Amino acid sequence: MVLREYVIVGRKIPSPVHKVKKGVVPDMRKKNEAPTVYRMRIFAKDKVIARNRYWYFLNKLKKIKRTHGEILAIHELHEEKPNSIKTFGILLRYNSSKGVHNIYKEYRELSRCDAITHMYRDMASQYRVKAHNVQVVECKALASKDVRRKTNKQFMNNKIRFPRVHQIVRPPTKQMRSTFVARRPTTVF
Repeated sequence: MVLREYVIVGRKIPSPVHKVKKGVVPDMRKKNEAPTVYRMRIFAKDKVIARNRYWYFLNKLKKIKRTHGEILAIHELHEEKPNSIKTFGILLRYNSSKGVHNIYKEYRELSRCDAITHMYRDMASQYRVKAHNVQVVECKALASKDVRRKTNKQFMNNKIRFPRVHQIVRPPTKQMRSTFVARRPTTVF
């Protein structure tokens, strides 16, 4: 199943403003009328899992729990040009039995979600890493000059051509088509 990309905006719940009595010093540590708003891009199967991952990362980074926070908006992002192939550079962090590792990988895919799905499957097959141990730090579409890997650099030529080695000639009309033919088709011309 291909993952989806969500943008989630949330914050800590603002604390109410209390009237200060005369002669009493207010406790400024607990009062927060305008808390900082945090926005994250999360890759998940659906909105429920995306919200769960959002609170997981917000708790790790800013020590804000789900019980003390609120989600302001959730939007699903779609690819602008889903029919053109692009090279995506993904910077990720994963946990293994030896420790925490940082990796940079490149994938040629049609969309960012396809590249992330490909990365999760690649990490599971090559590094034996479970999906919950992988954290995507950055994912961006690369220009042809920014591509690092040899396997992707060979596609950066503007004059690259892919010849059709085998071609099956189809009948021009439905009446000329037949289910069984006496000889094999000629595919090399």
